[in-house]
Amino acid sequence: MKRPLRLFFLLLSVLGALAAPAAARPLKADPYSAYLFAYFTGNDIKEEAIRFALSTDGYHYRALNGNQPVVSSTTISETGGVRDPHIVRGADGKTFYMVATDMVSAKGWSSNRGMVLLKSKDLVNWTHSAINFQKRYAGQENLKRVWAPQTIYDPQAKKYLVYFSLQHGSEPDKICYAYANKDFTDLEGEPKQLFFSPTNGSCIDGDIVAKDGLYYLFFKTEGNGNGIKIAVSDKLTSGYVLRDNYVQQTKDPVEGAGTFKLNNSNDYILMYDLYTKGKYQFTRSSDLQHFAVVDKDISMDFHPRHGTVMPITAAEAARLAKRWPSAGGLGSAPTKKADVLALLTKVNDHWQATHTPQVRSFWDEAAYQTGNMAAFAVTKNKKYRQYAEDWAMHNKWQGATSNDRDEWKYTYGETPDHVLFGDWQICFQTYADLYKLKREPIRIARARQVMEYEMSTTRSDYWWWADGLYMVMPVMTKLYNITQNPQYLDKLHQYFGYANSIMYDAETGLYYRDAKYVYPQHKSANGQKDFWARGDGWVFAGLAKVLADLPATDPHRAEYLTKYLGLAAALKKAQQPEGYWTRSLLDPAHAPGPETSGTAFNTYAYLWGINHGVLDKQEYLPTAMKGWQYLTTTAVQPDGTVGYVQPIGEKAIPGQVVDKNSTSNFGVGAFLLAASEMYYFTAKK
Repeated sequence: MKRPLRLFFLLLSVLGALAAPAAARPLKADPYSAYLFAYFTGNDIKEEAIRFALSTDGYHYRALNGNQPVVSSTTISETGGVRDPHIVRGADGKTFYMVATDMVSAKGWSSNRGMVLLKSKDLVNWTHSAINFQKRYAGQENLKRVWAPQTIYDPQAKKYLVYFSLQHGSEPDKICYAYANKDFTDLEGEPKQLFFSPTNGSCIDGDIVAKDGLYYLFFKTEGNGNGIKIAVSDKLTSGYVLRDNYVQQTKDPVEGAGTFKLNNSNDYILMYDLYTKGKYQFTRSSDLQHFAVVDKDISMDFHPRHGTVMPITAAEAARLAKRWPSAGGLGSAPTKKADVLALLTKVNDHWQATHTPQVRSFWDEAAYQTGNMAAFAVTKNKKYRQYAEDWAMHNKWQGATSNDRDEWKYTYGETPDHVLFGDWQICFQTYADLYKLKREPIRIARARQVMEYEMSTTRSDYWWWADGLYMVMPVMTKLYNITQNPQYLDKLHQYFGYANSIMYDAETGLYYRDAKYVYPQHKSANGQKDFWARGDGWVFAGLAKVLADLPATDPHRAEYLTKYLGLAAALKKAQQPEGYWTRSLLDPAHAPGPETSGTAFNTYAYLWGINHGVLDKQEYLPTAMKGWQYLTTTAVQPDGTVGYVQPIGEKAIPGQVVDKNSTSNFGVGAFLLAASEMYYFTAKK
């Protein structure tokens, strides 16, 4: 709680698993998608005031209100300063309680006599009450200090318990408690000791976590080792048994333990102040016994002191950001042309700097190249074009390489003879785009050979999985525009008709990933229709690409447009408040948490429709902007990595880890598509 500090605050750990590891218990989707950090900043009286910061992912925080107080200390306190704010959500889910030390440190570390209680219904407007213990209680003449209060709901007493440390005379600091009254304006009854130290040593900075029927009391052994220990009880107000070992993962002195649960995870973060080092350390635990240091990839635009973090909803975060805007931080998705261009460039430069173009032409690499070509179209950056050409030349402008047509297959496969499988044909999109930049026949020779052979067969079942509609439909329109061969458009319609016959769900307007996922043969974890987010993203984006290239006179254009508009309406309903789409579109609890690739493809398709007058701007721009905000404030990491991309697969998998470190080539490509359309949108404004 105390100690002078010149801070650089290395904040929070990896959210890690936004879905639990397979060994963990099943997760229910959290209603929370952001975090509120309440803190103060230092020992000057101007710094001893409550400030707020927001995060969408738990490790990138941005201060609200320019890092200035959100509540006036002179208004709410007796001393004119407050420290150590602790904030908690009430049992009703919609009321918030905050307590803080009423203290100005310049008057001395043993100068304070009370605390401040605050209450709010909206996190913006707070009622307040200051409690001076020497005035409130008799026999407190030798009271020296009241430190670091916190609040927890007692379900048995049905009251809010406030706990804090008291020191009287030469006695050690003791962690005590009292219940707050109904209005949270005063304490009821005399303070009682909560924890009895076996050593009778000083105990401060208590922090209680309720987990699996037990109460874990974290506290600092003040003046006796200066570390953090845990005492555990099955009762909130008594029976705490000490685990006699320090849980901090450092040899440096620490204080101010704060613990919070990660959204959509079974794990917790324990954070504490390395006050002699001017920084915090963050650790992660699934059992509150073993703690792993996770001090990496942290960004903050402020330097906090002892505070607490509380999960909040997207609506609550939006309300706070509206009341106290951050300076270009959280909630500030880039919407100016130059800013969008800068972010697109940062992401693509990072990918190309860390990945060689000399890789195979299979779908995942080719999907990235579709985004890279969109980025080139926006930026005119020659190195993006060269990267694509180097990739194409490495693959000799081919997909699968077999020349024995009798062996060509269109079932799933990664071998040279799977020439007719669409995952080996998506590369033809980029080859066609590069051909239009330099009309060398070699660039599309293999594409024409393969596709024209395919069209010469009597089969129509080539596109048997949703991904294939993105992989190959745009190939057909691109090659038609180059060759003017009408067969490309005829077969496009024929193959699309087959795909619709086995994957399209008329009730929802969505697409199953393939025939084996059709309801009720297959169901989500909660018995619902299971539509895979990336699968429908493939289709939505693929239709946008087709409509972009399809002649206005094509007799089947209305059919493609109808399916596109249907997806736009259906996906709008499935979008989460935070802007992303969960992996199982209609059952968020099946595999909770954000996913970037589907979200990026959807955002691209929405923005394309708005930019080209196909979608009503008033109706769909909010959907697109929420997707863009998620992509830019959560998915894209500080170094330009695109995170939260579900690994290669074909369905939503309960328990699969998808976090900020989950990245992939196709996810980057999808982001570049969305960013390119956002650039065009900003250029029009």
